Parts: sequence; structure tokens; C-alpha cells
Amino acid sequence: MSIEQTPGDGGKPAVPEHTAASLSAAGNARRRFAKTAALGSTGVVLTLVSQPGMAALTCKSPSRNMSKLGSVHPSDSAACSGVGPLTWYKSGAWPCSQSACFGHIFPCKNATYASTSLKDVLGNTNTDDISKFGAALVATYMNVQSGKIGFLTLEDVISMYTEIQSKYQYKPSATVTWSMAELTTYLQSTYMES
Repeated sequence: MSIEQTPGDGGKPAVPEHTAASLSAAGNARRRFAKTAALGSTGVVLTLVSQPGMAALTCKSPSRNMSKLGSVHPSDSAACSGVGPLTWYKSGAWPCSQSACFGHIFPCKNATYASTSLKDVLGNTNTDDISKFGAALVATYMNVQSGKIGFLTLEDVISMYTEIQSKYQYKPSATVTWSMAELTTYLQSTYMES
């Protein structure tokens, strides 16, 4: 369908009513995040899927042009069925030991956090940035390890953590820098929470 110009509105295109579908608050937040993340960068590739009753999913790596994230093949996006921290927390079928410590996977300077089990990190419902990031990071790690998502590797997830811990920021491309909160939002967008 084409967009037509009408003479009474100063030559501005008239947008058909059916194209302006309303989004939920979460959908609007993800759209704002996608616009912000993509500004000034052609390297950031986010694909948002909107389906009734489902969370939006990002089924691509933060940037296909990044050498540190490895190659991403079109067939990898087929594995896009990640689940969130609470689903993993309640699940009895883990791709690794539920008692494995965070520090065994992610090189952690904080001794307390390093000795915390993955299950405890997933079950932490605190709302501070570190708790949200930890839960999103472990859920994404579990999704990659179990094959639920195929657009990231285990090395990618560990690299994201290492860069945030050492530099307090993550660079998905040469021209874009994400804070811990922005990286958390990306990680959360790669799975659905039940």
C-alpha cells in the first residue's frame, strides 16, 4: 500500500490508520531501545518480533560486524527460543550443574559473587542493576548452552561480562557503547519470561 500526500496537510504523507498499531509499554520500551542503540551505527542489528501474548525477541547478535562476537550465519537465527531467569530457576533440566558457581564461568573479582551458585543468581529478585545484569547474563548463558538461542556463543556471553567488568561499558560496535543497564536490556530481549 502506498502513502499518499493530501493537499490540505502541507504535502505531508498521510499514514493509513491500520499501520499505527498500539504497542504495550514493554513493546514501546524495546522500540525506544532499538532506536537508541541503532543511532549512529550501522553495525548494530536488532530484529524485534512482535507477536500477541509474547515478549519481543532479539534474534541477532548486537552486531554482525564485530570480530569479537564471531561469525553469525543466517541459519543461526532459527534458534531463537530463549527463556528467562525465573524459568531456568524453576527448571529441573539444566544444561550444567545447578550448584555451579558464577565465578567458575565468569572471571569475577568479587569473591562473594564468584562463589554464588548460578541458581542463586537466577533466583535473585533484587532490582538493582547488578542483580538484573547477573540474572540476564546467566539466563542468556544457559540459553546458549542448551541451544535455545543460536545467534550468540558461550564465548560471546563471557566476553560481554568481561568487558562490562573491566571497562564498565560494552561496545557492540566501534561507534556504540552500552552501559550495564543497556546491555542488560539487550540480554533480556533475547528471551521470554514466563
